[in-house]
Amino acid sequence: DLEIINTDSNNLFTDDSFTKIKFEPDDKIERGGCLVETEIGNVDARLSSQFNEVKKQLEQIFSNDEI
Repeated sequence: DLEIINTDSNNLFTDDSFTKIKFEPDDKIERGGCLVETEIGNVDARLSSQFNEVKKQLEQIFSNDEI
């Protein structure tokens, strides 16, 4: 995915406000996922993290039904 972003980033981010965006490879991020790091916080959009959150929410829903 990084290769595609690097190829198309000039077309995607033409505004001067995006000059500080840097894309870097990371073996811990699987294809289709991303990790956004900013000065004010992070967004973990890795697929494994999203699936874990769905699993956690489903477990919570089902455990509440048993009560």
